[in-house]
Amino acid sequence: MFGLNPQGQHTFDVAIVCVAVSTVAVILRFVCKFLQKNGLHLDDLWIVFALLSGFAAEACLTWGSITGGGGKEMKEILASGSKNTFQQIANYLEVCTNEQSPRFLWGETDLLHRVYNYLVASFTVKMSLLCLYRRIFDAPGYRKAALIIIIVLVLWFVGAMIGNFIICIPFDSFWLRLKPGRCLDFNAYALAIGVIEVLLDVTILALPIRVVMDLRVPTHKKIGLTGIFLLGGL
Repeated sequence: MFGLNPQGQHTFDVAIVCVAVSTVAVILRFVCKFLQKNGLHLDDLWIVFALLSGFAAEACLTWGSITGGGGKEMKEILASGSKNTFQQIANYLEVCTNEQSPRFLWGETDLLHRVYNYLVASFTVKMSLLCLYRRIFDAPGYRKAALIIIIVLVLWFVGAMIGNFIICIPFDSFWLRLKPGRCLDFNAYALAIGVIEVLLDVTILALPIRVVMDLRVPTHKKIGLTGIFLLGGL
């Protein structure tokens, strides 16, 4: 399909599944809130932003796969000796729109745009969880801890986004590989982002466990509640 090789087809299939699962999950969330007449809250707004950012990231992934070699690795594109080798590389790295369409304001390249949308989606999911925690738990100490993590998260997000936009100078030399420019180590940058994101995820997921353990309910209910909160670890 779309001229994709097995690896590209696998990537495409995974993207479709991810989009479908996340969409169904968000829809069910709002259906439950409607049936329970629970109303909308700030955490619901954040999760909608996260879903839209996820759509954008998967769209860029698909665009890059289809127009940038059909799923080939960079070394495979270079070794192919094709007449449009450099164009495929540019498409692999470039924007999610063609040259005649308006460029996205944020994240000019496919890889960088995917990083941008990943950061936005990850940030908004975390914000949704933290806002949810502050809404359902009224312990002052817990709400303060959640607020501190929100502040750290915002500062981290701003710093990561700045890094995203200065990864190459000039910016378009990231995908125009023959254009003179200076680039940071993208692999090291992506790895650093991943490590810090995992640490933030673990901190946020562990945050409500103390509150659950202090509840005056049977042990099996505490275990069940803890499992619900840790479900996000998947």
